[in-house]
Amino acid sequence: MKKIGRADPLPPPVDDPSVPLTLQLLADTVPGGLALLVSGGDGKPRVEASCPPRLRVGTGLRVPPGLLTAHPVAFDASTRRVPAEWTAILGDHPAHFAAVPVGERALHLVLAGTGGKAIAPPSLARWGQLMSRLLDRDRISLRADASRRLAALIDGLPSPLAFVDGGTIEVFVNDGARQLLGIAPGVRSARTIAAALALLVQQDGDGQAAALARDPMASLTFAIDRGGRHFAVDSRWVSEPELTGRVWLFRDVTDDYRIARFRDELVSNVSHELRTPLTSILGALTLLDVGPQGGVSEENATLIDIALRNGRRLLGLVGDLLDLDRAEAHGLNLARRPTDLSLLLADAIVQNRPMAQRHDVTVTLLVDDDGLGVDHHADVDPDRLLQVVGNLLSNAVKFSPEGGAVTVRLRRAATGWRLTVADEGAGIPDELREQLFTRFARGSTPSRIGIPGTGLGLAIVKAIVEAHGGTIAVEPPGGGGAVFHVDLPD
Repeated sequence: MKKIGRADPLPPPVDDPSVPLTLQLLADTVPGGLALLVSGGDGKPRVEASCPPRLRVGTGLRVPPGLLTAHPVAFDASTRRVPAEWTAILGDHPAHFAAVPVGERALHLVLAGTGGKAIAPPSLARWGQLMSRLLDRDRISLRADASRRLAALIDGLPSPLAFVDGGTIEVFVNDGARQLLGIAPGVRSARTIAAALALLVQQDGDGQAAALARDPMASLTFAIDRGGRHFAVDSRWVSEPELTGRVWLFRDVTDDYRIARFRDELVSNVSHELRTPLTSILGALTLLDVGPQGGVSEENATLIDIALRNGRRLLGLVGDLLDLDRAEAHGLNLARRPTDLSLLLADAIVQNRPMAQRHDVTVTLLVDDDGLGVDHHADVDPDRLLQVVGNLLSNAVKFSPEGGAVTVRLRRAATGWRLTVADEGAGIPDELREQLFTRFARGSTPSRIGIPGTGLGLAIVKAIVEAHGGTIAVEPPGGGGAVFHVDLPD
């Protein structure tokens, strides 16, 4: 990225300690958010402040057309020509942009995000007004003035928010956060508010209270329900030269929650309704006599074979969706019995050998201490575990280059067994790692290069492994390829 020097006239530097905090609060309102103060009265936009700090002050910046105007602007990225550098800046494809002019220095407050919805222009205008007040006021008695402005900022925010100042032990909380914390209007006791926040973590923090006790600067993320609405709570430590403390942001995700629930129920209901007619169709197709005496031409026989293959694939997709539905609703029922894991892995390799041969991939099985009389038995559901290994092995083969190798390994672990599947492919993109084991998780590369898949396999694998009391993890990026570990108890 080209760096613009300071030879051209620039507005005074942004040195108000409240400005980075305000940018961070704004960035936190959307997934993958980046908030910037941008100067550009001379037609050459430059960065004056960035949160997260991904861009240096003075960096030249190309922006989508129509972003920096005299009025609040918000639009989806798909509607404009977005410079390619924004994907690198955000770490993912931008989903939306918003900007509003602030202050009297030809500055714009810019917000970009990779998910969720663009901020509405009325809310954007309020943010712009708040930022304008921060930038344009005289800096008299910085510490006292910063506290007053911070209180005004938090009181005026549309989202519930609290801030505990680590330097002065002051606590700032707006009306929305008061309602969620059960704090009566007018109560300003720092001790009372801090106690309410501590109780919130203790009761709803999913066990994160212990982590906060060990590390007071730890970041927290959990969910709460209040009055029939769902909120995502994000708490993190902010450290700036003149402003240090903990921010608590409460984001209303009720609509997202309802949409996700409706989607899951719809998928489940449709899956149930599809299964019976699909089974009937496949049965009828199977009964068709495609031999020389059946009177079916070679062309029709080919069409029947295509219909069978695609029907079985669709029936498999329906089965996967129903498996996930059962796992999430009631848990999977396992038919456990003592099973030789080494033979099970060998069986999985045999079943996937035709695919490996088509892709010119070599699959190797390594069993530690094999031949030394080690008992490789474990109490598992062999059919379900074969499904786990088959899915991991199928993915490894599909994503391996021609002539590549896949290694399947079984070894003793401290509390049971570890099954490992490693390939020599391109590895897992960083943006996919956090959602790797969720429904329909699928990166852009497989779709682009034509690798089939629904994004359900690893979600089912995780459900089966956890039903066995085990865990599944993928190694951090480093050596190339993808390496999955499944740990199972004895």
